[in-house]
This record gives sequence, structure tokens and C-alpha cells, in this order.
Amino acid sequence: MKTRLNFAGELDLETISIVSMTSGKTIDISMVFMEINLFESLDSSTLGGYVTINDSLDIIHNLPMVGEEMIMLKYRTPTFPDSDEVSRTFVVYKISDRQFNADGAQVYTLYFMSVESYVDINTKLSRSYNGQLSYIANTLFSTKDGLNSDKDLFLEETDNAFRFVIPMWSPIKTLNYIAARSISKQYKTANYIFYEDTKKFNFRSVSSLIDTEPFAYYQYNNANVRNLRELGHDISAFSIILQFTVPLDFDITQRQLMGFYASKILNYDILSKRVNIKEIDYFKGFSDRPHLDKKMANPVSSQGTMREPDSFVNFYPTNTYMFDDYETDNPLSWVIQRKMLLQELELHKVQITVPGRTDMTVGKVIYIDYNTTQAHHDKLDAKEQLYSGNYLVTGINHRMSRNEHQMVLSCVKEDILKNLEVKVWPQWNYIMVSLPI
Repeated sequence: MKTRLNFAGELDLETISIVSMTSGKTIDISMVFMEINLFESLDSSTLGGYVTINDSLDIIHNLPMVGEEMIMLKYRTPTFPDSDEVSRTFVVYKISDRQFNADGAQVYTLYFMSVESYVDINTKLSRSYNGQLSYIANTLFSTKDGLNSDKDLFLEETDNAFRFVIPMWSPIKTLNYIAARSISKQYKTANYIFYEDTKKFNFRSVSSLIDTEPFAYYQYNNANVRNLRELGHDISAFSIILQFTVPLDFDITQRQLMGFYASKILNYDILSKRVNIKEIDYFKGFSDRPHLDKKMANPVSSQGTMREPDSFVNFYPTNTYMFDDYETDNPLSWVIQRKMLLQELELHKVQITVPGRTDMTVGKVIYIDYNTTQAHHDKLDAKEQLYSGNYLVTGINHRMSRNEHQMVLSCVKEDILKNLEVKVWPQWNYIMVSLPI
């Protein structure tokens, strides 16, 4: 174990080995692997990744590899506490891209996934559940009828309960079904997600992630891009952004078509023949919801934005009296609110490459200081008001070699620091007047 940090992003790779479940053999691949890519994402219920191997030992035949292997991975950032160590076991599910070299070696890629993913593929549920949704989620995660996982689970308490029947679904599909219908007891929002990071599993609302203080500070300016090894063990080098890209600034038509600014739900009760209607507007209640930039947060569009609930109509039939002792699914409480809140994670995306650290996980809030000039000033310019501020980390690609670790962070802002004033153009007035009533 390394006791000194030589540069930001240094990696102490303690274990990387392949274990055969058929022969019982274990082979250390620390000297033959080229790169590991490990992925964690709010959009993915489990971890996954791949490792590229330059194999001169003929591991495929000597182990042998037949599709019943595990990868043991254990690593840390030097000088970081033991609690930040990452220790995981993965299932190898695919080998691809084999290339044979003239010297007899071969290069290939092993793809791996969490053990829970493998259990999920081979497990189907056909039974009824009832009660508090967070309690049901815990049952599905930890019992042998579900994922049967012994990993830690962060569980946020839900505010709603109902009964439902699962028709031969996998545990993870059922957990995502529950997450879609869960309402936070603390925040009263319908934006639960089920995902795994490098430390634990999580069943929680996006609101609970947003309502946290920044975990790390990152700065981007023209002087940042430099060799990290030149800075030595300076801990401040972890805040350097090596690369800054913007995959998506905005897509207004997508927001309109998906009903982000305004939408409507028509709920038809099959038994009572009643139709219940509910509308939602992005700007109404904006200040009541948690935001990344807290009291400094402003909507990503001005209130003059054209919006109409009929632009996206959700039709959702239900049977309120299906069970006598438990309320059934109430779509008015979650359908359109959830769609709007989850689309906030698509509003303004950036991608940054930074030195790797094992205490960083998906779901954390970070602060990005977008300062394109070297001179420091108190007042942010227009560009910095759009790009600077708190971001939610929605995905991480951990790229690891034998002694170096870099992270590609996918980040999103659901608000901006700049207050967009409403200035209506004459052409915009013409469009509004010309719209059919």
C-alpha cells in the first residue's frame, strides 16, 4: 500500500485478478492489463465496465475462460482513508475484439458487470406486494426472493404506500417500477431513482441529491491544462479540470415535445368511469423545490417561454377499487411531476476530465468555477453565469492504468445563476396572437 501521494490522480491498485469458478484458479493480471474502464451512472441500476488485456500468458486457455469467471478489483487513492477504498467483485460476461500479434500474444477486452446484474437476469418475481414503497424496496433488495444482496443500501423513506402484483418481472425492473411511483416523505417530489455507485446501492430521490452541499471544487481556465506530475503531491491539483466539453447546451424543441415546460394528465378510472385532469407548469412552484444553487438559483428559461399543457398530454387508466385494504396507484400524484423533474437532468450538461479520487461517486454535487481568464474578479461575466455554479454528477467513467486514475464526470445543472428577464419581441407577440385558441 502506498503511503505517499506523488501526484493528483495517482492510483494504488492493490488487486486486479481473474478467478475461475470452474477450475478454482486465480490469475493476477496487474502486469498484463492495459486499461480499466469502470462506469457508474444515475441512469444505470448497477456498475459495469471493461478491461483491455495484452495477454502473453495465454490466460484464456490456461485458466481456462469459459464464461464462468469473476474479476476481483481493489484500489484506492494514496493517503486517502480506508473508508474510501473501492473493493468490488464483478462477473465476466463477454470477451470481444481478440487480436493476435506476431509474437504470440493477443489483445482482447473483458466486459464485466455487478453480481446483482447477473442475479437479476436469472430471477423472476410473480407475487403481490403491499405497504410503504421504501419498505418494499428494501425487501426486494436484500431478501433471497429478490436481489439477495449483502451490499449497503441507502434508503430514503417514501411518503406513499399501495398494493400491486408483479407479473414475472426481474427484481431490478420491479425496483425501478417502485421508484417511478415513489414520493419523498421529506421533499414531496416524485423523482426517485435506484442506482449503484462504487460504495453502495441507493434508492432515493434526486431532490435529496440536489439538496446537499458541494463535495468538491473544480476550476477551469486557460492555465489549468498542464502535466499533473509537475505539481507533485499538491492536494489542490485535484481541483484542476483537464478537459471541459459541453455535450448539450439546450434543446428547446425537445423540452416542448416532452412537456417539460407544461403538460397535462388525463386519468380515466375504469370502474367509476370518471376522468380526472391535472396540469403542471415548470415555473409554478420553482422556488419551493430544492435546487443546486439554493437561493441563487434561477429557471433555465424566462417566464416568457411559450408553453401549453396540451403540448404533451398523458393518458393513464386506473382502477381505484382493485383492492379493498390498500389504495392502488395514483398517477395524478407522480406521472407528470416525475417527467418534468427528471427532464431537469437533461437541461444543461457538461463533461469534465479530472484527476481520479476514490472518494468521488456518482450522485454527488460539485462546484465548477468556469473562469476563462487568469485574473480573478468578483463579478461573473455572462458566460460564467451560465457555466459556473453547482452541478450534479450524473455519471462517472473511471479510467485506470497501473498507477494513474482519471475520471470523466458527466454533470448537469438544473438552474442557472443568471436571472433571465422577460423581453418579448414583436415577432413573438405575433406568434402568440396567431395561435389558435
